[in-house]
Amino acid sequence: MQLLELIDELLTQLQSTLDDDALDTRLLTCRVISQLLTHVGRDVDQDRLHRFYPELLRRLDDSSNDVRLAAARMFSVYMQCFHEDFNVVLYRAHIDAIYQGLLIHLDDHDSDIQLALLGELPLCQF
Repeated sequence: MQLLELIDELLTQLQSTLDDDALDTRLLTCRVISQLLTHVGRDVDQDRLHRFYPELLRRLDDSSNDVRLAAARMFSVYMQCFHEDFNVVLYRAHIDAIYQGLLIHLDDHDSDIQLALLGELPLCQF
């Protein structure tokens, strides 16, 4: 099994733990995914990215501020994984959903989450 296939399989497994009942599991999962995406970068399967963002957006509604903050920070890494030749027209619905999800949380009661998301929006230059 090649490295990218292994990482894709690992991301599949990690995606399921984002909804775990245990707070520590959700928090650790966000951190591990961030690290994986940092190391893989644009080599990650682009379709995987499109299937993944709804899970990331759901973590912004987590009951834990720590998990919400980790998810907000994860978007910075997530956005950097898209290829330079990303087809904006083809994937407009995904882009709109991501922006709407991030914008909704700009009025979060935790100012750290607001700042983290505000810092991510400029990275969404599609």
